[in-house]
Amino acid sequence: MIRHYELIGDHLTKMRGYEAYKAVQERISAGGVDESVEFFLGLQPWGTPEQCYEKIVDTIERTGGESFTGVFSFGGMPYEIAEESQRLFASEVMPELKRRMPREDQLLERARADGTSGGEAFRLPPS
Repeated sequence: MIRHYELIGDHLTKMRGYEAYKAVQERISAGGVDESVEFFLGLQPWGTPEQCYEKIVDTIERTGGESFTGVFSFGGMPYEIAEESQRLFASEVMPELKRRMPREDQLLERARADGTSGGEAFRLPPS
């Protein structure tokens, strides 16, 4: 991951538009590789279906998020492995997330939180 995103060195500190990466690159280049790998691993759910579910729910509860966007392919991962992960997620984790708060309930909760009185908040997107 560190190598894939070229986070060691100082080239990002000199590139216009990448100024925000300066502190990250300096820290990693100064020997913070292990700490940085742990940080990046902690951003995404990974592990067993149960661990992924728990990580997603924890993140949603801590941030007040209403959705999750999964990334199933990283770096040079073979397509077959990414597809297998995505299919496992769809069969094991998604049903549990849907049981936790169905789409209809999410819309009702959003309408209450926003104080929305119009019918727009209650319309379901096409399935």
